[in-house]
Amino acid sequence: MVTTKETKKQKPRVSKYSRSLKCELTDDERKDAALLLAQKLDEIGSLESELTSIKKSIQGKVALAEAEAGNAKAMVRDGYEVRSVDVQETMDYEEKSVRVIRLDTGEIIEDRKMSATELQMELDY
Repeated sequence: MVTTKETKKQKPRVSKYSRSLKCELTDDERKDAALLLAQKLDEIGSLESELTSIKKSIQGKVALAEAEAGNAKAMVRDGYEVRSVDVQETMDYEEKSVRVIRLDTGEIIEDRKMSATELQMELDY
């Protein structure tokens, strides 16, 4: 007995999926894209201006912090800082001298002879 081999017919396999392909735009789609482009270019300009402003603000803060660090460094290095201190100046016309005293510590910070201008006494009216 001779057997014949039956061949099975295979069915085609079909699958559906999405793929990115070139599609010609309609006139309305081109107009919409042009409007979107104009809006995005305006947005970019605004964001760049904002970025410039923020950079300037931050640069100012950095400069301030650097200056304050420099002052602190000088205080540590030198052991002092210059401050506004209340003083008392006494002009003694008999001794022809000027004495300046710190009011916070009582220290005499200046004791000198009067200048020619200072020797001119003020007149009481």
